[in-house]
Amino acid sequence: MAARICCERVYWPIAAKAAGSCAGRMAHRGVTVCGRGPARAGRPSVLTRGRFPEFERTRNVTKGLFMSAASAASTERFYYRDTYQGELSSRVAETGKDDEGQYIVCDESIFHPQGGGQPNDKGTIVIGSSVFTVEKLGAPRDPKEVPYIIKHYVFEDISGVKRGDEVVQKVDMSARLLFARLHSAGHVLANATSELFPNLEGCNGNHFPGGQAFVIFKRTSGEFPDVADYKERVTARLREIVAENMALENAWDSSPRTVQFGDLQAYPCGGTHIGTTGEIGEITIRNARKIAKTGEMRVGYNIDESAAASSHAT
Repeated sequence: MAARICCERVYWPIAAKAAGSCAGRMAHRGVTVCGRGPARAGRPSVLTRGRFPEFERTRNVTKGLFMSAASAASTERFYYRDTYQGELSSRVAETGKDDEGQYIVCDESIFHPQGGGQPNDKGTIVIGSSVFTVEKLGAPRDPKEVPYIIKHYVFEDISGVKRGDEVVQKVDMSARLLFARLHSAGHVLANATSELFPNLEGCNGNHFPGGQAFVIFKRTSGEFPDVADYKERVTARLREIVAENMALENAWDSSPRTVQFGDLQAYPCGGTHIGTTGEIGEITIRNARKIAKTGEMRVGYNIDESAAASSHAT
């Protein structure tokens, strides 16, 4: 079954409405989001650097607990803010074991759990001299669930790990950036398609590597485009978007969180994204197939997975 293209599990058809409300909330902060006007010189390329008082974090150092507006028990999702942050110091909130294995829960996490068609991050958790390998993560399917707990499943014995222990989380950045490039490419493909063929709306997708990535578009009216014409026109537009090196605007503190490249359509999303469209590299359409029975079209796409993205936001 194809996972939703949007990690917040919000259908693309309602994304414009959600993004519009985001723009209203951000307006009083002097921030342009959701395609409201041309890019301004000097504007940060990634809005993870903004400091908004109502969302400021505080630490209770004596207890080692993270306090947030959503819930003191929820895991703070640092991957929302900065794709390029590969290391984070935090504390153990709890440990346990379930059907998936033994796990560590931290008060904060930079590990993105699988969702919205994007694979989960991998890496390590270091506690003192012990290194724990993180290959799998667990989290609620609903990103708005409270408390939202991210479980870091590890292979090594955790019997000596205690609540409040200081940890250092380290993400495999080569995999992280590949997943982010593939995810961003899916968004850009949806943007280009909707621009050129307004009767096609992205509704599902998969952003896994190895030639698996695709976006499914639902036909809202009219007829399907000719496949050859679709591929030619959308490929040309994809090249333009990549060449323009559009910067990402990441409204990580909005609800739902939205992401947007340049003046393209903003979408609610809970995944990781690259800092500029130029870092995605060339996006090629692998195939396009009409599904007449469901009124949909499945478009497979590729990027150069051997190319390395920048290790820092521009």
